[in-house]
Amino acid sequence: MRLASRPAGACGRSSLYDCAKKEYAKINFTERDNGLAQPWCGRVWLNPPFDRYAVADWIQRLAKHGCGTALLHARTEAAWFEPVWKHASGILFLADRLKFCRADGSEQPHNSGAPAVLVAFGERDLFRLRMSGIAGFLVTGWERVQPFTATNAQRELPLSL
Repeated sequence: MRLASRPAGACGRSSLYDCAKKEYAKINFTERDNGLAQPWCGRVWLNPPFDRYAVADWIQRLAKHGCGTALLHARTEAAWFEPVWKHASGILFLADRLKFCRADGSEQPHNSGAPAVLVAFGERDLFRLRMSGIAGFLVTGWERVQPFTATNAQRELPLSL
């Protein structure tokens, strides 16, 4: 599977570019190379398997590495998305769905089936997302809100509310 190269090109050259076009990276890992078992260095462009069972290991690895950008489905409720909420510098929610292209450049008739995000880990990758010109909404700050419970209900609200 190959994606149109614009997201990677717009976000700058990577030192490691997983599962994508080779001209953007110094080192490339394919599925056969088992990229999770390889040492990662420098800036990483991560296009992990779009499999809900496989993606967790990849995004956890990039979160631990701390320097790179991942292309993911916007499955913000999924357990595998938790490292994004905990460690990412920013999330770019893309304005359009991804389109897959064949080797000859023609588009596949179907898209990826879900909205996509580009997730930055580290300030340099956040800067690259901000400057990429890719249409969408860049979210850089979020706060975890705890579910309402009887204990929470007993807390006083500030007088200014």
